[in-house]
Amino acid sequence: MVRNRKIKQTEIPQLVGHANVLGEIGLKTKLASIALNTAAGDAEILVQRMKEVFKALADELDKSGSEWNDEEAAKVIDALRQRLTRGNEHIDTEELELLDLATVSQWLRIHHNDAHSFIECLVTEPPSEITIIQLLSRAGSQKVVFLANWHIAQREVVLKRFIAGGAADRVRRRELLSHPLSMEHPNIIETHFLRNSRDEIFLVERRLPEVLSDGWTAPGVEEAANLLRDIASALAFLQQKRLIHGDVKPDNIGFEDGRYILLDFGICRSEEEFLESATPTGSLRTRAPELLFGDNKHSHECDLWALGATVFNSLIHRFPLFKNGDVPPRVWEPEERSRFEKLLADRVEHEYDSFVRLSELPDPLRPVLSKMLARNPSERGTAKGIVELCQAELAAFLRISEGPSSFSPAEELDQMSKYLPGAEILRLMSSRQKHDLKEGLSKLRQHKGLTAEQHQEVMDLEARLS
Repeated sequence: MVRNRKIKQTEIPQLVGHANVLGEIGLKTKLASIALNTAAGDAEILVQRMKEVFKALADELDKSGSEWNDEEAAKVIDALRQRLTRGNEHIDTEELELLDLATVSQWLRIHHNDAHSFIECLVTEPPSEITIIQLLSRAGSQKVVFLANWHIAQREVVLKRFIAGGAADRVRRRELLSHPLSMEHPNIIETHFLRNSRDEIFLVERRLPEVLSDGWTAPGVEEAANLLRDIASALAFLQQKRLIHGDVKPDNIGFEDGRYILLDFGICRSEEEFLESATPTGSLRTRAPELLFGDNKHSHECDLWALGATVFNSLIHRFPLFKNGDVPPRVWEPEERSRFEKLLADRVEHEYDSFVRLSELPDPLRPVLSKMLARNPSERGTAKGIVELCQAELAAFLRISEGPSSFSPAEELDQMSKYLPGAEILRLMSSRQKHDLKEGLSKLRQHKGLTAEQHQEVMDLEARLS
């Protein structure tokens, strides 16, 4: 019987040039470099190109003062080999030619000693008009978020790729509807749908200069009041369209030009779709109490509670059902997460008033937040009612929050052209949805900034709706 034994250094083939520099990082990196070098074979065109690849890798992985550790560097090289070989034994010439070494070097520089983030950038094929700059986050189990360049619009954007499964399927189905992502509202982020060559759908959002976080503190009653009114206004707009956001929380709210803007419509869907789903959505930090017991569906009232919890946290520095220091387990820790959910449910059942301490809130905000954070959903009212209550109770603190979407007419027309449903789906649409589409096209037709061809395209789309 042959037993496993350690590989001796003398048994490992020697590397030359910059590949040898990589080999000096550690044994794992050396073995990964040998595998990459072997996959190139001895064809002259591949050998020359691989010298450039190894130089780029050595420059970033073994740069003086910022060296990568052996394990992370080896993961990078292995991932690059898998990308270049397309899972086969030898490097694919076309794939090697497509590899942009400047971009690879940038990813390595930005994601220092973080192979996971580099690999997410490497394996993601963005839409053709998009270049990925860096990974921003992997938001739970549903999506991966990147900072990217959108060449056509000549601006930095937030690019979101859905992980295969329910969220991706919902986005695909949402193409059949007049979705909120391209609707005009000053407190809703402008978002595009784009596809890559594999027909995968990506969401592209305008990048905002500021996005809130759990640690964001309202610098006074005025900012808390404007945050409350602005996002309630966005929710009222969605409620009018019979849509539920499903994930209101600090990091899904941005700020620009004096107004707060609701972000991330990845799980936004119709009331009917939420009624069909038994799985609660949204962060545990802002999850409404009724959802913690598993016998209620997400609703408009849940969105209102989540907004109330977000504002509460900006003032009190903790979320309503949390103690200071509580950290909810991530979705990939199901057992710990389940225990934490039960703990929150127990707090709702036995200690609700002691956790949701309304007496700690500033006097002007207390009437509005006490309504939004009511344990009974039926006592929270509607988003429109909350906006009206803000205007009545908080008028002295509110800025004027008006203004159109920053979509250009050409961008709006492009989205209409790509995603206006076919005749069969249009016949199934409600009169309200058709009315909204016609109203949007009518506004575009009246815009003087469109070319004659674009005006004709608008009229053609209107004819489809007749």
